[in-house]
Amino acid sequence: MRKYYLLFAYLMIIYPLSAQDPNPTERVISGRLTASDGAPIPGVNIVIKGTTRGTVSDIDGRYSISAPIGSTLVFSFIGMETREVLVTAANLKSKKAKTQAKRSKDGKRQKVTPSPLPISWLADELDSTKLKPGQIFVSDEAPSYVAPSSFSPGRIRAIKPLRRLINPIARASRKAYKISEYRYMYRGKLGATVSSSIGFSRVAQLPDLQSDYVQGSAIGGMFLWQGPELSEINSWGPAIQSLAFDGSSYIYDNNGRLVPRSSSGAVSIPVGYDPLTFFRTGIDSKQEVAVFIPIANTYKPLAIDLNHNRASGVIPNSSETKYSGSMQVSNLNISDRLRLSSNVEYQHQESRFVNQGASHALLMQSILSTPISFDNGNGLGNEAVDVPTSYLTTTGSDRSFAPGQLVNPYRWVNEVPSNSKQHSLLGGLSLKWILGDISITSQSSYRLSDERRIQGIPASFPVTTTGRLTDRNLILENFNQGLVANYNHWTEAVRIKGNLSYKYHSQNVELDRFDGFGFVGGSLEKSNADSTIQLNRGLKRQSHEVTYSVYLSNMQEYVSGRITNSHYYSNTLKRSGSNFYPAASVAINFHNIFGYQPFDVFKVYGSYARTLKESALLWPSWSYQSLNLPTDRIGEFYESNELFFHDNLQAEDLYKFDTGLEIGGYWYNFDIGYFNYRTNNLTVPVMVGNSHQLANAADVVSSGLNVSAFFQMGYYDGVRAEVEVNWSLQRDNVIGINSADDFIPLSGTADVQAVLAPGQPVGAIYGSDVLRDNNGREVIDADGFPVIDPIPRMIGNPIPDQKWGIFTKLRHRRLRFSFLLDFKLGGDQWNGTNAYLNYIGRGKESGNLRNLSGVHFAGVNPSGNLNNILVSLADPASGLDSYYWRRYGTTGIAALQIEDTSWIRLSNIGLSYTVNTNKGSALHGEIVFALTGNNLWQWTNYSGVDPASNFLGYNEGFGLDYFNLPSARSYAFSITLKI
Repeated sequence: MRKYYLLFAYLMIIYPLSAQDPNPTERVISGRLTASDGAPIPGVNIVIKGTTRGTVSDIDGRYSISAPIGSTLVFSFIGMETREVLVTAANLKSKKAKTQAKRSKDGKRQKVTPSPLPISWLADELDSTKLKPGQIFVSDEAPSYVAPSSFSPGRIRAIKPLRRLINPIARASRKAYKISEYRYMYRGKLGATVSSSIGFSRVAQLPDLQSDYVQGSAIGGMFLWQGPELSEINSWGPAIQSLAFDGSSYIYDNNGRLVPRSSSGAVSIPVGYDPLTFFRTGIDSKQEVAVFIPIANTYKPLAIDLNHNRASGVIPNSSETKYSGSMQVSNLNISDRLRLSSNVEYQHQESRFVNQGASHALLMQSILSTPISFDNGNGLGNEAVDVPTSYLTTTGSDRSFAPGQLVNPYRWVNEVPSNSKQHSLLGGLSLKWILGDISITSQSSYRLSDERRIQGIPASFPVTTTGRLTDRNLILENFNQGLVANYNHWTEAVRIKGNLSYKYHSQNVELDRFDGFGFVGGSLEKSNADSTIQLNRGLKRQSHEVTYSVYLSNMQEYVSGRITNSHYYSNTLKRSGSNFYPAASVAINFHNIFGYQPFDVFKVYGSYARTLKESALLWPSWSYQSLNLPTDRIGEFYESNELFFHDNLQAEDLYKFDTGLEIGGYWYNFDIGYFNYRTNNLTVPVMVGNSHQLANAADVVSSGLNVSAFFQMGYYDGVRAEVEVNWSLQRDNVIGINSADDFIPLSGTADVQAVLAPGQPVGAIYGSDVLRDNNGREVIDADGFPVIDPIPRMIGNPIPDQKWGIFTKLRHRRLRFSFLLDFKLGGDQWNGTNAYLNYIGRGKESGNLRNLSGVHFAGVNPSGNLNNILVSLADPASGLDSYYWRRYGTTGIAALQIEDTSWIRLSNIGLSYTVNTNKGSALHGEIVFALTGNNLWQWTNYSGVDPASNFLGYNEGFGLDYFNLPSARSYAFSITLKI
């Protein structure tokens, strides 16, 4: 499903199926609706205007309706322009159809109406289980795919979950997404779209902090304030209401030191500092100009698109600037049988303070750990980020509440190098020959991208004593060539489609990396490094894939099916098994057989496929590199190593099965599907000796159910409503691992990890738990507190029990409104952020409960007798290490930090209004005013950072929260002029 603005001016192929008398009063109109690439469009509503009589196009885009001559058919579909077509005795003619100029034999120009495309042009160029333009699969679809030359990544405006899926595998897995490109008005003449938008964003969910107790510790049985000069990281001091500033000269605070409020030196009463004021309002501005120039012999224009995007993030000094330009022409008629499409695009992007290493995790730790008695901005407010005196003392030392342990967040964003520059060039060319029932398409594309990242840590920062600098340059070069032959034949009884394709893919990866160490006394320049490591590595993969398929269906579409087989070869492939990758799918439409009412579709479908996936030449994630560090040393994490493909790796084998039922009517559609996918030889980094390398680590299976329901309410007093509800249930389990160990860690730290363990969910959370006796009772120590079990075990499952999504769209004339609600039920997350904050006395829980005494922990002592000891959770007389939240280290007892992440989220809301301009003139067009919002509201019981965040920003860190970077809620206003 695509959101191209002009749908039916180019997309309708209409032809009569029965003979008609010379003067009929009613005729049968039938045809097939396709997108610009020939892919079918199902679910289009076709209604005789002024009546309730109509039909809906089926899964292959076909429809048939009996309509009186002189009546008007209204074609409508979600996200596409509604079209009206007049029914005539000969054929359909659009009321909005435009004419194109054509030269006659005598050289004069004459007006003609564009004729329908030949039926052979409708042949699918790709197997239906693979990608089509306008769709992507965020999954393991393989072996390979040659993207159409007409598709340009730079033209993407949004990527959202694809609704009402027509691909059986995508429909089952729900891993398909819709790519929205810009929409334009094109009437066969010069046109343009000018768009400008501005958006604002604020940081979303963050953990609650206690706001009563200041920096300090327990000394002599009392809670006492201890200042930054003692590098006191804890907030176990006295209540802020008992203290006052003395006004003395103090390099860490212009207000002086804190003293008891009752003392003679008290000058001013402190106001608790909120460290979350560090975050700012992000601003995102976008400008776009697209020009559409008519070209003879094509029904689409030459499109030239220029974009500029400038965004500042919610973190001060974080920014992104992007420029892009593209030019595209589609379906240029070189001759009656030859069509050409081509595109070229250039992109340039620069980013500042991107999430590299543990930079954002350390920044979040510094922000959230700041005591209420210490102002990171030194009283400068929003200007603090631009003034060095906010993060440096008058002596030039680090102005931090805990020098030597945590760095002032304003210094982080000013002095830590974290920059990225990217350039990319993309070009594509497609030629299509049409020879009756046979079409042959040649597709070529080339992409060259260059990314340079510079990151490091200054020598004076506590996480490194000597400083570090990395200059990483990555060049990726991809070339694709495809040759596809299609045969599409119709008879009165059967439709036969054949496909034979050859695809060649070449990928070059070149990595040039410099690492420098030892910058004591010098700036972070390469020439100042005491020692260096230089890495230069190049890898190349060349693959060939041959695919052939046959599709059969009777004209009434009682039964349709496809059989496909592929052969895959590459210079890096180590095969485990035969070189056959078959796929088969079948669909039976009982409505067409028995005429079930009131259904228009009553279909049972199923498919099976075997395919493979080769590992990336250069592993794209560094999540595994934190596994050797205990949680309290996460600041030492650095993206230090690179993992490459090696000859011992086997390709992953994938087996996919799905089946389902689809029921549809004029105003509704219902689909329920079951899927079961198995992956053998899953490739992940594993520890071999003292270092990691890529290995075929495990076999996993993913299975589940997906149910979707779509309802469309017709016009009532000018209002049209559409509602779609999706429900999914998915289970990802590990069948076995290729290791003598009990599990294989994927992400996390040495204390708490997401792992692959036999018989457990993929990414199961492993960590410490309370020690229990043989009867399952908790063991309590002699002090009356639970005993920790040092042996890690499964403590949480991050996979949700089920997911729901409700998408609603309302339209009243030129006003449109939509919103998307997401529901997630179940799914665990380790809240390590709160565990650490409670450990240092900054967490909400430690603030509320620190004065609690007479607490009884149920269980048995080591002798097996019931525990009867009552304890105080934070007794200053017993010393800091006796506190409940400090007895078990910075991670606490990991199992007690597992929380449910169920949520209800207002993911998206949109409102737009369209105004027509200069109607009837040469500049006739429209202006669209739009308001959008994302992630505006969320309800959840989870108490840490946004439960949708991942550990260190890596996908493998799903289910782990240790100072994760939260998401943002955003608002945007845009104006688009189309002429």
